[in-house]
Amino acid sequence: MVADSKVATVNKSGVIQGKKAGNTTASILKKDKEYKLNITVVDAGFTKKSYAVNTGDTVSPIFMAEDIEISSFASSKPDVVSVYSMTDGLYIKAISKGASKITAVCNGKKYSTTIKVYDPVIVGQDIVLLDNKTVSLSIKNGNGKTEWSIDDEAIATVKNGKVKGVSKGTVTVTAKNNGRIMTKVINVYNVPSFEKKLYETNVGSPIDVVLTKDSDLAEPIYSVSSTKVATIDSVGRLTPIKKGTVTVTAEIGGKKYKTKVKVLP
Repeated sequence: MVADSKVATVNKSGVIQGKKAGNTTASILKKDKEYKLNITVVDAGFTKKSYAVNTGDTVSPIFMAEDIEISSFASSKPDVVSVYSMTDGLYIKAISKGASKITAVCNGKKYSTTIKVYDPVIVGQDIVLLDNKTVSLSIKNGNGKTEWSIDDEAIATVKNGKVKGVSKGTVTVTAKNNGRIMTKVINVYNVPSFEKKLYETNVGSPIDVVLTKDSDLAEPIYSVSSTKVATIDSVGRLTPIKKGTVTVTAEIGGKKYKTKVKVLP
C-alpha cells in the first residue's frame, strides 16, 4: 500500500509506478511483519512532444531529469539539429531547415521528441510605385501565420503582405513568423512615364526619348523594337536610320514603359 497514491501506486505484483514528482512511502506486509519503503518520484522527460524552431535558435532545456543521470542522447540528423547536455538538462541548437528526432535514455527508459526547423525570410520586390496597385511580399520557409506591420502608413500600408504606396518615401515592413522578426525596406516612387505617347523626327536628326522618373530611382534600360529603323543608347538618345515607326521600351526593376517614335524621311 502506498501512502500517497497521487505520487505513486503499486500493483499486486509489487511493481511501483510513479505518478508525479514527490515523496511517499509504501507499506509491505511479509510474514505478519510490516516493512516501510521510501519512494521518491522525480520528473524526467521532454518538455514538449514536438518543437517548431528557427535556424540559429537555441532551446533550453528540452529534456529535464531531476537528480537522475541522462545516460545517452542523440539527434537523428545532427546537421539539422545538434543536442548537448548542460547541468539542468538537454539543449538543442537548430542548424538548418528540416526535421530531426531527438532521443534520450534516462534511468533505463527511452524518451523521444521531434524538432522541426524553419528558416523564414521575406521575399518580394522592394520597389512600390504610386500607381494604386499593390506589391506582394511573402514568407519563404516559414511556419503558420505571419503578422505584418509597417512603420509609416503615410508613405505605404501593408495588409497580409500586400504593400500599397501612399506617398513618395521609404518605409520598413516588419513580419513575424514562427517567432522570428524580419524587416524589409521598401522604397515608394512616383510612376515613371514618357513625356509623349508619340515622338516624331527625321532621318539623320537624333532626339532624346527619355523616361521621366524620380532621381533616386534606378536608371532604365532602353531598347527599340527595330534597330533597322532607329537605335537608342543607354541615356535615351535615339538615332533614326530610315523611315518607319519603332516602339521604345524603358525597363526598371522588371517593369516596362513604352512609347513610339515615328521617323520621317
